[in-house]
Amino acid sequence: RERESLASTMEDARRRAERLEALLRFARPIASGLVKEFFTDGLWEAVPASWREPLEALPLRSLAELLSGRGSVDVPPGSPAWPLSLLAFVAACHAERLPGQLETATPASAVANGRCAEEALLDKQLRRAVNPKKMHEIVRLGALADRLGRAAGCDEMVDVGSGQGYLSRALAFEHSWTTVGVEAVSSNVVAARKIDDAVRPKLRSQLEARQPLAPLRHVAAWIPPGMSPSELRAIIAPGEQCVLCDEAEGEEAATPPSSPPPPPPPQPPPPPLP
Repeated sequence: RERESLASTMEDARRRAERLEALLRFARPIASGLVKEFFTDGLWEAVPASWREPLEALPLRSLAELLSGRGSVDVPPGSPAWPLSLLAFVAACHAERLPGQLETATPASAVANGRCAEEALLDKQLRRAVNPKKMHEIVRLGALADRLGRAAGCDEMVDVGSGQGYLSRALAFEHSWTTVGVEAVSSNVVAARKIDDAVRPKLRSQLEARQPLAPLRHVAAWIPPGMSPSELRAIIAPGEQCVLCDEAEGEEAATPPSSPPPPPPPQPPPPPLP
């Protein structure tokens, strides 16, 4: 029965992934762009003309209601009619979002500085120079990794593509996991170590009364596709060196012994939005 339930869950996930892939392919010009590109690269012009006019007529409050998916959107009298394609797109976006994705874990009254609900869930030393989006990722991914790691009986966390170590730092100092951050850009590794040195003394006095600060290391390494478990272990093992990594501060990760596989052939451009 458990296997049947798992198979059903996996099939549901596969179908959801297919629907999401189709939705993202349809909206690729919008979904793959950054907010600033609407201003710098004219990304707004990629939005169908039949969509732009009714969206531009919405007041800011109605735009917020549209993004939240809660209730009907207050459309001002005399506004342009919404085309069916826009209505279908908005409905599909809300239908395929993850359960609870728009819910906050903390009441708005408890939000520190009014920026982000997750601020109340992360020590201020671990959110230095962190924007709300990144803070959301650190809190949610950290809690998920902690829960899965304990359920699986793990004894160490490896953060691949760790950047300047914000998630690694939360795993080690907030969740008490022995953690190794693996990052290809050595300047990020240097920055991560400097941040560690700055926050560790303050966190030690604040957190060690209730939990220990677990060991945390940052490694500059490039991980190619197809790397074997033994090669990965050689990278993350304390004091180990290999041709794929260099823990010397300020040095670039060593060039791999063989060139990476060629990139996949370019995909045909998506059809234009209607």
